[in-house]
Amino acid sequence: MNTQPDISRVGNHEIQDLAIRAGCWLRTDSVVMEEPTQIEMLSNRPPWLAAILEDGSIRHYALEDKQLAADSAGVTLAERTMLNALNMGANYWSLWTESQDQGRDRR
Repeated sequence: MNTQPDISRVGNHEIQDLAIRAGCWLRTDSVVMEEPTQIEMLSNRPPWLAAILEDGSIRHYALEDKQLAADSAGVTLAERTMLNALNMGANYWSLWTESQDQGRDRR
């Protein structure tokens, strides 16, 4: 079950509640602090409920220098996202990728 916030007010909360009670795994595509609703739901889920975290912020094969650069502690952006997944107790973490041609004109 996706933990997307119900910004359109179409009943996501009720469906999420039903899914959690049925034992469905929770999923989010954001492991950064821009989605506090999703972070809260995953961090405080019942202990028997699994969580899937996906990340697309580092989705290109040709990574930019800023994504490869380490901070003062020697941690890269990719490593920080993995650490966020661990902090939330994720059972599964995946990284989205796009082909090198994604978004480019192919004429």
